[in-house]
Amino acid sequence: MLTGCGHDVSPNVLVKKEKHFHDTDIHVVIDGIQVKDPTNDFLFEELIGNGSFGQVYKAKGLQTGELFAIKVTPFRSRDITPKQEVEIMQRIYHNNLMSPLAIYYWKQKLYICMDLCCPGALSNLYRKLGPFEENEIAFVAKEVLQGLQYLNDFGYMHRDIKSDNIIINEDGEVKITDFGLTGWIEDREDQKEPIGTPQWMAPEVSQAQEHGKGYSHNCDIWSLGITMIELAEARLPLQFDPPEAVYTFWSEQKASPQLNGNKEWSNSFQSFVQSALTMDPSMRPTAKELLKHKFNSQINITPFTNIFLDSEVTTG
Repeated sequence: MLTGCGHDVSPNVLVKKEKHFHDTDIHVVIDGIQVKDPTNDFLFEELIGNGSFGQVYKAKGLQTGELFAIKVTPFRSRDITPKQEVEIMQRIYHNNLMSPLAIYYWKQKLYICMDLCCPGALSNLYRKLGPFEENEIAFVAKEVLQGLQYLNDFGYMHRDIKSDNIIINEDGEVKITDFGLTGWIEDREDQKEPIGTPQWMAPEVSQAQEHGKGYSHNCDIWSLGITMIELAEARLPLQFDPPEAVYTFWSEQKASPQLNGNKEWSNSFQSFVQSALTMDPSMRPTAKELLKHKFNSQINITPFTNIFLDSEVTTG
């Protein structure tokens, strides 16, 4: 689920089972929301994102004319997923994480208002412009790792890192979005079921239920590694149809995906991908550790500012 422009429908996501609350007062369930009809403040212009947890609309502020992205999610007081997402977004403030500007509740729906980021998702970018250059991938990797380290320091793991959930704004900044599957690192019971999107899912996550073992926050590092190959080749290295085929695949497969050898990649990029896609999760680096990799020192200034000169990217 994205807060960017021109976002396609996401692949099937394997979600966690719902727990239940008994609170009936929305103020008890979630603090800091406005109980009012958001159409009094916004004109909903078009659907720009559609996924497992709701829809994202481009909306215009009626007073200022400013454009926003508004995520609309069905919500009842017993639903944990949207409640948890809002609470996490209210707690985190980091340049590489998307934060809410306002939250509304109206007629059993949550409306999460965020900045509208165009061209938006990395997936949207490479589908229109083709494979990323290595310096662009290095910048994305560093920014995402900084966001993940911040989440880890607060005790969270994202669990759905993918090109659809990493966006670029008009300033060329990289931000992680969609915290619907984010969980506590220490919640071992919650980690005994596979959660995430199969194409980016770490092997140990896909096997969690079968093996009865939990997994750690470095499952996000695997997902980042898959995303790096995806950006480099403008395609996903793994496809699962149906999505549940991920379970069988990783019960039989013992080797990680690799970068295509048809292009000359630097040794540092190849090493970075290899580290991120370490099969043994106990040997896979954390975000903090991987930030020290040489690959992340290639670039410190966003290389994405020029893409906004392309009208097809910003308006497509």
